[in-house]
Amino acid sequence: MNDDFLKINRIIGHTWGEPSEFISTPPYSTISYQAKNFRISCQEERLQFDQVLSPGDWDISELVEAASNYVGVLRHVQYISIGVNAIFSGTTQTEGSEWIKSELLSESMVRRAGHVASAGIRLQLAIDPGSSLTIMVEPAPRGEGSSISEQESNQVQFQTNCHRTLSSGHPELIELIKSTPEDLKKTKETIEKTVGVA
Repeated sequence: MNDDFLKINRIIGHTWGEPSEFISTPPYSTISYQAKNFRISCQEERLQFDQVLSPGDWDISELVEAASNYVGVLRHVQYISIGVNAIFSGTTQTEGSEWIKSELLSESMVRRAGHVASAGIRLQLAIDPGSSLTIMVEPAPRGEGSSISEQESNQVQFQTNCHRTLSSGHPELIELIKSTPEDLKKTKETIEKTVGVA
């Protein structure tokens, strides 16, 4: 896995710039592109694609295209597990953890409740044999090492993880990856309504 290989094979765009992080060892490799908040990680037969999407720009087509093109180019690699993970970052009316509290509690309970020590929601379910979808809602991380600045406190992240466990050499892997937008359609619509990003 290297930058030239990814660009020559159209797995990522030539306009993505230089990688912001690159690690390559026999058991593990990862490459990140800060301009797109995008990362590919590979550990033996396991492959993962991650992208943090900004408020109002929740198009996952680049993420899905990169994952399907990567697998298409490397058909000889017998991957048994792949994750396509979109992290939707949305703006809320109040600080992220307070927003989660207000969405779950009645107004009277919100008035009586104290400071939120931590907040988060996690839903994990099987969607097909060998596939799972995990959705997590939590305040967006801020500060050093985060794509969210300290000033952007009214941010909440909806992390979606479409995970596929496959028999070796699964022939329908690319089709499974390309189904990700449809798998996430309802989730994305709900998030847009909830945080007011249309």
